[in-house]
Amino acid sequence: MNKAVIFLSAVFTFLGLQVKAQYVEDALRFSQTSIGGSTRMWSIGGAQTSLGGDISAASGNPAGLGFYNQSEFTISPSLQFFNAKATYFGANAENDDAGFGIGNVGIVFNNSKDDIVPGKWRGGSFAISLNRINNFNSDITYEGRNGTDDFVDYAIEKGNNELDNGIGINNASSITQAFFNAYLIDLVPWFDDNGVPVTDNATGDTLDIYKTQLNPVSPNDPAIQRERITRNGGQTQWNFAYGGNFDDKVYLGASIGFVTLDYEEKRVYTETRPAADDAIIDDYTYNETRQLTGAGINANLGIIYRPINELTFGLSYSSPTIYSLNERFSNNIVANWNNYLHPYSQDGRPLNQEVTDVLINDYDFRLKTPQRVNGGATYFFGKNGFITGDVEWVDFATNNLRSDNNEFSSDNDVIRGAYASAINVRVGGEFRYDKFRLRAGYAQMGNPYENNEFDGSVTSITGGVGFRLNNFFMDLSLVHQTSKDSISPYVFSDGFGPVANIDKKNNYINLTLGFAF
Repeated sequence: MNKAVIFLSAVFTFLGLQVKAQYVEDALRFSQTSIGGSTRMWSIGGAQTSLGGDISAASGNPAGLGFYNQSEFTISPSLQFFNAKATYFGANAENDDAGFGIGNVGIVFNNSKDDIVPGKWRGGSFAISLNRINNFNSDITYEGRNGTDDFVDYAIEKGNNELDNGIGINNASSITQAFFNAYLIDLVPWFDDNGVPVTDNATGDTLDIYKTQLNPVSPNDPAIQRERITRNGGQTQWNFAYGGNFDDKVYLGASIGFVTLDYEEKRVYTETRPAADDAIIDDYTYNETRQLTGAGINANLGIIYRPINELTFGLSYSSPTIYSLNERFSNNIVANWNNYLHPYSQDGRPLNQEVTDVLINDYDFRLKTPQRVNGGATYFFGKNGFITGDVEWVDFATNNLRSDNNEFSSDNDVIRGAYASAINVRVGGEFRYDKFRLRAGYAQMGNPYENNEFDGSVTSITGGVGFRLNNFFMDLSLVHQTSKDSISPYVFSDGFGPVANIDKKNNYINLTLGFAF
């Protein structure tokens, strides 16, 4: 869950909506992208709208391909180092993770005219590139003692809300079924505090209610709650782009992008019961796995204008990406009972280790992410280097979910109410000395939430060096990225639940090797 999980839950409750929260969060997760591109672009904070002569133009502003005067092949391997520090009920936990991947690989075919050939149209370049636009790899753990509520309380509330809406156990949510099958909650006749049956006004039949045999948690007998969430995968885009040069003044470009998406989230939540329950149960573990795969398509148009040799202005438009996605969801519970003779045990045997059957959901849906508009400017200090900056506008409230059964109308209402437009800012510069380059940059990805109390912004501080010969170049960059997050193991219908606060750091080491031909 993301930073605004409790805020989103409150929105759901206020609007009275039956919303699948994970899909609302997916819409944001898959529409936020990282810096991406070549190492050179990483080094200067990703500011590239008014720059040219780099393979990153194929996915950023394709007009930049018009700056090429020779063909080129590049490959950019990358190392990621992830750190997460969590605080939950005053207890601290820390996790580290690392990974390797190819951030970018591409080839540019140049057909520029020689300087002696007349004509204002100077030719251009066609590029094919594969660009990693999002990296989901992370590993987060939190742990603490909760004396207020627990996951069983949440499962009981969820199940009883489903009963109020006429949903019995056979059609109940996966969480309700999992806790019921593990005997952690029971479906029993409903009696009020005076022992009088609660009946259906129409039929007179006694109504059922979910309860539990476990003792409630309290400040004196808190539950020890621990969760580990591992996420893997990313979004990768194939770009087919062309950029041309008109009179060394105006550069025009267009591209089409084909995106593949692969996301997996594994959740392992363990709750050790209070001392008062030691006689009947030790602990239980809730396991959940979500796998999403799919593909999408988008388009990009761009222009760069050079009024004088020292100055360029760039503008690019990226269309929404239209995704077709598939989700596979499974969950189960492992409950470690102490040979407890449960009064509702179906076969009358004492309970030991109860493992619920794995419930699997296979679901297809579509997602349209927001359009993006980028503007930028670059000032060149002759052959000594440049400074550059970009401003990007994106409206996350325009995310849209669809399915064949039109099940997402309430989710889209929440997206429009919870998310907002954001401004992303990127600045950077390069100093040149002979064959060497020194670079630095900064990027601030704006807050995507309507409620400014929740900060989903991402800050990046970047730097790097480069070395260039006539037919070969090598670039190295270091990127330090920070953000904050919050995770709730469960959120009650009033929009509240326990919260783990997470400080996240991503450090990247990127290398680009380029060969001109």
